[in-house]
Amino acid sequence: MTDTLPGVLLLHADAKLADAWVRRGVVPSYVVPLPGWTAIVPADHTQLGAPYDDSLTVLANRPVPTRLRTALGFFVIGDIAVVSAQTRGSRSTPRMLSWAPGHGADEMPGFPTLKVGQLAEAAGLHEGDVRAVTRVLGARTGRPVERLQELMKVLALPGAAMLRGEGVKSDLEAVLVEPDKSAVGHFEKVARDEDDMRAELREHS
Repeated sequence: MTDTLPGVLLLHADAKLADAWVRRGVVPSYVVPLPGWTAIVPADHTQLGAPYDDSLTVLANRPVPTRLRTALGFFVIGDIAVVSAQTRGSRSTPRMLSWAPGHGADEMPGFPTLKVGQLAEAAGLHEGDVRAVTRVLGARTGRPVERLQELMKVLALPGAAMLRGEGVKSDLEAVLVEPDKSAVGHFEKVARDEDDMRAELREHS
């Protein structure tokens, strides 16, 4: 049992900017300064109704403002590992790839595909280091959390242990940030409006 959920979003921004961004969202999270990055680690599920109660899915899908990018996300959602990337020059929709035991890496339906070279470049690796990333994602054995931890290590990214909840609460610089009530209320309204619109479209289709 850990005090966090199995996900880490790394932002190329200082902790103060990351803190403000978390407050404007709906996912209670630890904000943890790391060398060269700030980690956002979901601490609990949201207080919204399904399907927006799943903090990992909500955080993986949330667009990151340009000033906080590059943003790299590593999440265990259900039985699969999900990797997301948003770079300064990219659109607001995250690029994604998934990994599943027995299957290996694959695209995420509905999202722009995150290619291995793009992931390596976003992490700051040189072209020659892409082979190690390909090897990790090409494997078909192991558990999603183990595969993500290995991937973060070959990408030379900090925070891999946080996927298991290790070292988060014990980090003296880690701060638990709760979303502002106004941000949660706004999200709920937008979600309701979208649900109503979809229902109306179904009625007239």
